[in-house]
Amino acid sequence: MKKYLSPFIILTSGYINMTVSQLGALGFNIDVSAWNDFWEACGDDILDIHEGFNPTDKTTWPDDFDINDPDTWNNLLDF
Repeated sequence: MKKYLSPFIILTSGYINMTVSQLGALGFNIDVSAWNDFWEACGDDILDIHEGFNPTDKTTWPDDFDINDPDTWNNLLDF
């Protein structure tokens, strides 16, 4: 099977905006629209609290956060 590159956008924050299929390939099963709304509202605060946090890199996640579980998203705002 031939691999191909799919388009992506590098945001000004340095993060790569990934498509739903790319996230699925990484094992993320989330409502992308809901996550994007949450991140738009809280992303700057989260990065202030959790320096180096990257939503697509599980090694940067706090123990009480799972991007696949929207009930844990607000845990990123806890100090």
